[in-house]
Amino acid sequence: MKTSQYFKIGKKKLNEKSQPFFVAEIGINFNGSLEIAKQNILMAKKYGADSVKFQYYKTNDFLSNKNLKLKFKIKKKIVVKTQFEIFKKNELSFKNLRALKDYADMLNINFHATPTNERGVDELIDIGVKYIKNGSDFLTHTDLLKKVALHKLPIIISTGMSTVKDISYALSFFQEYNRQNIILLHCVSNYPTMDKDANLSRINSLRKKFKILIGYSDHTIGNDSAIIAKSFGSVWFEKHFTINNDFDGPDQNFSSNPENFLLYKKNVLECRKNFIDQKKRIMLLGNGNINFNNNEKISRREFTLSCVSKKNLPINTVLNESHITFKRPGTGLKPYMADQLIGKRLKKSIKKDVMFKKFFLK
Repeated sequence: MKTSQYFKIGKKKLNEKSQPFFVAEIGINFNGSLEIAKQNILMAKKYGADSVKFQYYKTNDFLSNKNLKLKFKIKKKIVVKTQFEIFKKNELSFKNLRALKDYADMLNINFHATPTNERGVDELIDIGVKYIKNGSDFLTHTDLLKKVALHKLPIIISTGMSTVKDISYALSFFQEYNRQNIILLHCVSNYPTMDKDANLSRINSLRKKFKILIGYSDHTIGNDSAIIAKSFGSVWFEKHFTINNDFDGPDQNFSSNPENFLLYKKNVLECRKNFIDQKKRIMLLGNGNINFNNNEKISRREFTLSCVSKKNLPINTVLNESHITFKRPGTGLKPYMADQLIGKRLKKSIKKDVMFKKFFLK
């Protein structure tokens, strides 16, 4: 089923008849170095990316537990670090964010980012981004969604480790968009994603359910899944990008280097899916279910958000919106369940960043 939707990028309108749009997801692949970040932008431009994407966050915005761990590979060796250590190292200041945007402008490549708070949305608009990405982990972050919708900026919404209810909740903030200037990204939140978990049939399921342009946030190794995604009408391709797969970081080892990114784009545009082994094609298709798969359960638990206390709260506090924020891990009440807390009285005092539990309430 074809949609008649579009996504505006400056003066251009992306639709299902357009050439796909390719994003080099630099993310946190720059070791906290502004110069390495710039080198990534330069190589992304040189090797065919239409846009570069960074993560614009404050670590304290989304981590309530500083002891949460990440396990990843560097040069085939298993490394374990805290999420706090990893993200804090790669936190961008507003000054450096602007410097990277200016550098991208100088190279004539689009620039966008994933914010984690309302101020971040304002600051991205201030430096002139044309569209904003909302990550899978922040899919149900009420305050962030409200802020982006208020500015009426085109938005790309990633849907990894999510449910139909999660996606519907996120889209409810953008009803005035009338399904324009929104792209839903099929995404599997495993890093990397194995072929057996790619579930590319979900692209058709998302389009049929939500009648919105669909793209692909690709965490697989290789190009075959993206070729099939293109055959299903994906208009947006986001691939992790690095200038050195041996750099420190959880995303470096499975990211595309410049040469691989160029080949990735070439293969997607050619879209020769018949060249893919039939057995592998069937494996990549999956079952098409929109709700997260079994292998995303750990990611959903560790990376999505729960309702937590925004500050120290004394006993008998009657809860309102100013008392609640949303942070990892995702083992508590989901952000769309915050209404269950509003107006309730605490029967015990709780400190800042404590996950709300129903037994805290009178």
